[in-house]
Amino acid sequence: MKPLVEICCDGVDAARKAVWRGARRIELCADLPCGGITPTFTDIFSTLNLGVPVNVLIRPRSGDFVYSCVEVEKMSREIACCGQVGHNGVVLGALTPEGRVDIPVCRDLIALARSYGLEITFHRAVDEALAAGVPVKEIMDEILSLRVDRILTSGGAANAFEGREVIAEMARIAGGRCTVMPGCGITAENAGAIIDCTGASEIHGSRLSLLDL
Repeated sequence: MKPLVEICCDGVDAARKAVWRGARRIELCADLPCGGITPTFTDIFSTLNLGVPVNVLIRPRSGDFVYSCVEVEKMSREIACCGQVGHNGVVLGALTPEGRVDIPVCRDLIALARSYGLEITFHRAVDEALAAGVPVKEIMDEILSLRVDRILTSGGAANAFEGREVIAEMARIAGGRCTVMPGCGITAENAGAIIDCTGASEIHGSRLSLLDL
């Protein structure tokens, strides 16, 4: 079966173009070159009627995923905004200074998002934890305890092609409890190998050529 392709878009124009090309879901962010941060409220409002689900990145800044109380409060307000306007979901994650999943922070943010009926994607903070040496089984157990809908990951590698074996292991551990979605550096040329190795039903990227798979 052809996988769902989620296109990452840093703005309204990019999102509209992706939908016009056939994207079935959008991840909306700003400042894609830095890895993405939360889009403006204007962009959040302006992407309500695209005709496909939109999941909004909740990330207050670039850099690491260890957040202060002030940053967590800001993330909470952004989640509430997404819920109040009626978007499909949010994309989030937080780590401790030791590189583990920050369970209390994530649990509170997820509870807020669920109160609005939002889907939850745990983003590539997981890759920072994996790259820091946290065992795959341990990091997966932590994320699965949060009952997220999907995990966006490159398998802790520089890109999803290099991390495809780890992504496959993550999917085996998940065992259908959530979707493991490969992302980062996926092209029309390497997507087939990544999908074959991981069995992914969804993939994530910013290249519109992925929509031609």
